[in-house]
Amino acid sequence: MKELQAELYIRSARMKKYPLDSAAKLLVFTVAFMLVFVTNGSQLSDQAYAYAFLGYTCWSLLSETISSLYFDIHNRAQSGMLEQIYLMPKKVEFYFFIKNVVSLIFAAIEMVVIGLALTLVTRRPILIPAIAIIPILLVIVTIIGLGYLLIALAIWLKEISGIIQLVQYAYLLLLLAQIDFTMLAFKLLQVILPLEPMLNWLQLLATKANYGFGYYLAISITNSVLWLAIGLVMFKRSNHRVKVAGRVGGN
Repeated sequence: MKELQAELYIRSARMKKYPLDSAAKLLVFTVAFMLVFVTNGSQLSDQAYAYAFLGYTCWSLLSETISSLYFDIHNRAQSGMLEQIYLMPKKVEFYFFIKNVVSLIFAAIEMVVIGLALTLVTRRPILIPAIAIIPILLVIVTIIGLGYLLIALAIWLKEISGIIQLVQYAYLLLLLAQIDFTMLAFKLLQVILPLEPMLNWLQLLATKANYGFGYYLAISITNSVLWLAIGLVMFKRSNHRVKVAGRVGGN
C-alpha cells in the first residue's frame, strides 16, 4: 500500500531529522513510568507490575495517536491546507485511517523500546500472557474510533487542545479507578466507557484471576465496535458539513 509506505517514510524521516526530540520523548515516558511505579517496585507484585505497564502502554497508544492526529489537522488548518485533503483522489476517511495506523505503529514501537529499557534498568521482566494480544488489538480498534471522533471535532471546531487533554486525563482516572463491576449499573457502564472492558480484562490477565473469557470477549468487542461506529458516523457527518459549507471549521 503506497499511502501507508509513504506515511511511514515521512514519520521515519522526521524522527531521523530530530533524533534528540525522539530520544527525549522516550526518556520522559520511561522516567514517568519509573517514578510512578518502579520507585514503589518492592510493593508491587509481578502481576501488578505487568498490569501497570499494560495500562501505561494503552495510555501511550491513545495519547500519542490522538495528539498526532490533532496536531496534523491543526497545522494544516493554520496553513490553509486542510481543505486540500478533500481534493485528494482517495476518500478522506482513508487518509485519516492511514494517519491513525501509522501513529499507532510508532507508539507501539516506542512502548516496546520503553519496555526493554525498563527491563534492563530494573532487571525485572515484564511478564505478559500471550492472550493479552486480544484485548490489546481491541484497544487499537477503539482508539481508531476515538481518533475519528476527535478528528470530526477538530474539523468542526479547529481548536480542541483542551478536549485532547481532557481525554488523556480522563483515561488516566479510568486506569487508576477501582470500580466494582459486579453491580448491574456498573456492568452497563463498563460496556459503554471506551476501553474500560479491555483494561479490566488486561488487569485480570496480569493478576491471573479467574474470569469468564466469553463474557470479556463479548463486551470488549461490543465496546470496540460501538466506539468505532460512533467515530465513523461523527466523522462522516463532519465531512458532509464541510462539503455543504464549502469550508472547514466555523458555523
